[in-house]
Amino acid sequence: MLESPESVVVWSRPPSLRSLRSGKKVVPGQYVLDEPDTLCVLPSSMRLCCLILTCLLLSSLVAAIINNLQTNSNGSASYCKKSTEIFRPEVLCPRESMFFFYKCCKGAPANNLKEHGKHEEDSVKCCARIRIWLLLAIICVGLSCLLGISYTVYHYFCRQIFAARKNWI
Repeated sequence: MLESPESVVVWSRPPSLRSLRSGKKVVPGQYVLDEPDTLCVLPSSMRLCCLILTCLLLSSLVAAIINNLQTNSNGSASYCKKSTEIFRPEVLCPRESMFFFYKCCKGAPANNLKEHGKHEEDSVKCCARIRIWLLLAIICVGLSCLLGISYTVYHYFCRQIFAARKNWI
């Protein structure tokens, strides 16, 4: 059988001169700190989880900023027509939504071409574009929430289940 060690050593930063001067006692082989570095003391799985969460949240922040810049620079078209065309209700674009914006592009639906006698390269229509950066930001935030909650729940229930099994055996 393995014997338990007589003393436990907690490794962290050495005590500062300020803490030594204040009269705090330092246990031999152990550092007692005013400001412990908690990331170094965490288990490796939790450190990895924190790293992944930080990366996900930073990428969502970058994606939200890029989405904002893209929206401000491009904007959404409210109507699409050639300068020689008269204004009619068919040239109006739908209102933009949270996930879509509209741009003018060449071409028209096939039934519209035959009715008005236009060639496809002469017509202009509204085309829906997806806000990809916004979707990426939402996905990253959702993944980080899911990862944080599932990690917490998994470790909470695993510890209780394993502790209950050890008591039964």
